Parts: sequence; structure tokens; C-alpha cells
Amino acid sequence: MVAALLAAAVISACSASPAINTGPLGSAGDGFFSQCSPASPGQTVTMGIWWLHNDGTSPVTVQSVHLGGRNLRITRPWLLPIYHNLSNGQFDAVGVSLSYPPTTGRGIPASAALSIWDERQPADGGVIRPGQTLNLVFGMTRTSATAGRAGGPVIVYSAGGTTYNLAEKTAETLVTNC
Repeated sequence: MVAALLAAAVISACSASPAINTGPLGSAGDGFFSQCSPASPGQTVTMGIWWLHNDGTSPVTVQSVHLGGRNLRITRPWLLPIYHNLSNGQFDAVGVSLSYPPTTGRGIPASAALSIWDERQPADGGVIRPGQTLNLVFGMTRTSATAGRAGGPVIVYSAGGTTYNLAEKTAETLVTNC
């Protein structure tokens, strides 16, 4: 009986908790992942694994994109359209590529990758319309003989007069061999 009352109290306390406002770009997923890419010191690879979808009713304006870590440097971050493959109906992000700028992408033919790259907008100051999904893409350079490592990018953005911080959960590693 005491256990049942205690369980009921815990359940009601949880249901009474206020919802966390994560902002129109969401909360960056439910887990921590790691992306390893082979790169020699000085080599720049494309990192384009993040989808930014505006679930809100106001435009999202990206203020900045930061990547902490060590032995890494990123290029200017960009927002690109998501590729819609008409032959199989799938949508694909640029993903990870051994070249920068990307000349291909996961499931994206070279001609489409170049077209998508031509449609890019700088992430800093970039706008994501309500209901729109864009691909966050940047080049990442290994700056040392030691492996380059970083947590996911932190995206500072505003929508409807509120500023949000979105910390993506995919860590990045650049090494000679993964």
C-alpha cells in the first residue's frame, strides 16, 4: 500500500512538472553519437550531418555556430537545402565527405551536390522559414598530428524575440584512420 502511494506521488509530481521550452529547432535528439572521419593533418573534410527543422511559426535566424574542442578548425558554416531524391523519394543531407566543399553526398549525385552548394547561405544570419528544414554544413580541418576532437556544434539562434542555444549531440573526431 505504501509503495503504491509512493509510486502515485512520484507519477503525479512528474506529470505536474512544466514542459521545457526547447525552441523551434528542437532539442538535438535523444542520444549522444560520435562521427569519426579519416583526415590527415591539414586536410579539410565536409561535415553536413545536422538537419535544422523549424517547427515554429516564426522565422529562425541563426546568430552563430561554434565548435569547441582541440586540434580542429572549422570553415565558415553554411545552410544548404536538403536534397530530395525523386527516384526513391528520400531526403538526404550532404553528410560527411572527404572533400570540401562537398562534391557529392550520401545518396546525392555529384551534379545535385554542386547545385545544392550553389544554393547555400551563410549560417550566421541565415534564416530558416517556419516548416523549412536546412542542412548545417561546414568544413573541418585537422590542425595537428594528434587526433582532432570536438563535441557537436552549438547553434545560437533567435525566433519570435527569444534567443536559444542548441547543442548538437554528435561528437566529431578527425584521425588518420578510423
